[in-house]
Amino acid sequence: MAIWTFYNYVSDIGTEYVAKWERKKLVPQERADLDALLAALANTRVWTSSDYDTLTNGDGLGEIRWRGNQRKALRVIGLRDADAKAFVCFLGCIHKDNVYDPPD
Repeated sequence: MAIWTFYNYVSDIGTEYVAKWERKKLVPQERADLDALLAALANTRVWTSSDYDTLTNGDGLGEIRWRGNQRKALRVIGLRDADAKAFVCFLGCIHKDNVYDPPD
């Protein structure tokens, strides 16, 4: 049984931003790599900084990290509740040189 549970945030109008980003921005291998990473994290009691880190001035937000094709730094931004062992995924982005795409 998994230790952690992942949830996708759904907006008031029914948009799942991470799923939308995956469909538009990631190639199939990058989506498969994210699925594999989430499956591994679900069964990992303590996450390492290579897979997850909190955002500076992010009010508790953090990012799940992995490398995509062409060595893109890919991120899923969300909120982690270590006590409940839950992570809510808010949005996905590409991160390079302290610049996030999409920027908002």
